[in-house]
Amino acid sequence: LQLGEFEAVRPALIDLLQPRQPAKLRAAVVRVLGSFSTDASASVLLESTSSLPPAARRQALDLLTSRASWASVLLKAIAAGDFAAQQLAAQHRAKLLKHGNANIARLANSTLGAETDRSEVVNAMTKLLDQSGNVARGKLAFRKACSSCHRFEDHGSHVGPDLTPLRNRGASFFLVNMLDPNRELDPRYEAYNLVTTDGRMLSGLLMNDTDSAITLLQADGVLATIPKPQVEILQASGRSLMPEGLEKDLTRQGIADVIAYLVQQE
Repeated sequence: LQLGEFEAVRPALIDLLQPRQPAKLRAAVVRVLGSFSTDASASVLLESTSSLPPAARRQALDLLTSRASWASVLLKAIAAGDFAAQQLAAQHRAKLLKHGNANIARLANSTLGAETDRSEVVNAMTKLLDQSGNVARGKLAFRKACSSCHRFEDHGSHVGPDLTPLRNRGASFFLVNMLDPNRELDPRYEAYNLVTTDGRMLSGLLMNDTDSAITLLQADGVLATIPKPQVEILQASGRSLMPEGLEKDLTRQGIADVIAYLVQQE
């Protein structure tokens, strides 16, 4: 399907992609957009991707990386700061970096290959891996700074992942994820930003997107359910719900203590 045909239905497709529409309908529209070969369809797809539910967003990114010209649209948007690279799943990133089109591969490497802003923080803190931590102090620090979102052993909440099964991943794993939570963003824990028709702003994990309402799990563990007619904007942030800057809340010794608590052997 070509540009002329696309322009005839473009306004209707954009309307059907809005957050107030049922999730299944929006996913179907993503598939329709993928049936057009024009870059104009890719642009609409790109503009709507951040507001889509996770499954439909993965499908949109599959499409955006499926054609060289569409991959170019995506990468240029990332380079311009109009699309968050963190929204790319590992398979999409790898597909772009190793693209069969040499120009796309070069553009991907120049756009996606740079270190994140948090890399310097992580590198500066790697010495903590050689620093002794105190398990008892770490337990107290964890409960103060981390347990509102994470559970470990018998304490904490389930907003973020339960850390108990991860205790054998090692100190380096915890250090990187504590200081750079967006380095390997798990779509299950990506924050969505929602603005209501009356101007309210909410942020949380997208727990449910039904025909009638959207439910977010907020960082304090509270569920917020917003009826679809009250949703003005729903957009994936491309960021983890876990905020950056933990090193501002904990001293270096405090971070070492928390890591010691998390990697202790049973």
